Amino acid sequence: MNLTFQCPSCGGSQYRTSPYDVRESNPHGAVCIFCKSAMQAFAHRPLNATFSGFSPLGQQSLASSQPRC
Repeated sequence: MNLTFQCPSCGGSQYRTSPYDVRESNPHGAVCIFCKSAMQAFAHRPLNATFSGFSPLGQQSLASSQPRC
């Protein structure tokens, strides 16, 4: 899982972390470099190359699925 930080005040995405800024409301200690507000964290799942129900080895090749002349 990936974390993305965004500032709720100015909308910036650049931050610095410090153990001195860790609080219950800011557990990662991330602070905006522009306005010094605590950053909000958003969790994202990385995209996988495989999808449910799709198997690249189970697919027929295009050459074998077309009729031969």
